[in-house]
Amino acid sequence: LHSNLSLRRVDSNPSEELLEESRPIYFGEGLDEDGRVPEIEESLCRLENRQLTSVEPTEEINVGTEEEPRVLKIGTGLDPTQRARMMEFLTDYQEVFAWSYADMPGLDPSIVKHSLPLDTERFPPKRQHLRRQRVGLLLRIKEEIIKQINAGFLEVCNYSEW
Repeated sequence: LHSNLSLRRVDSNPSEELLEESRPIYFGEGLDEDGRVPEIEESLCRLENRQLTSVEPTEEINVGTEEEPRVLKIGTGLDPTQRARMMEFLTDYQEVFAWSYADMPGLDPSIVKHSLPLDTERFPPKRQHLRRQRVGLLLRIKEEIIKQINAGFLEVCNYSEW
């Protein structure tokens, strides 16, 4: 019945084989002609329309002041005493939340710093087609990048090999 079995070694770490391939794998390879990923597009649409879902319904509460609102969301399933205690707790400890990028000055760069380890001799850079975004999304991306640059989270880096 099982006389024609063929045994082959199964590598538990197939990623090593992939790393030894002769051709590099580029970001975005295998995408459609327009470079869109349907799941990401759907998530972005929900985010833009503020249609984020949670396990239970939530309500927005302001733990800041009228001049400087600091809005958080809490579950609507809390009973009135739990809700009051939660609001008091969040108001008392609102300084532990990062309300802007400037509120996080002490991040250790060794934990969050990112660089691109380029080996341009083995894997030459490849110029890819420009991926166009919607104008509204581009403006939001630009605003977010400017905020991060002003807070010192991002810095411009030139890779001279390119």
